[in-house]
Amino acid sequence: MILGVHTVAAKEHDRQGLQPLMEGLSAEERQRVLADKGDQSKENGQLLEAMGSESLVMEKGDRNQPLTKPQKERNKAISKER
Repeated sequence: MILGVHTVAAKEHDRQGLQPLMEGLSAEERQRVLADKGDQSKENGQLLEAMGSESLVMEKGDRNQPLTKPQKERNKAISKER
């Protein structure tokens, strides 16, 4: 169930919109956060941890650092739920 929506200008990266979205939700509503790879960042991970939220943000590989098999499996499990 979608509990909140936050939009950003096209010139802004998606991951900049997670904090305002999370701040608009109650603690109960943000227990588990499912999001796509565009929201994955160290800062967002720290934000979710500080808010006591379980992060189900899919992981993203880099050009020289592809995802490991466990990361791919985790992403697949998350994608089935979202």
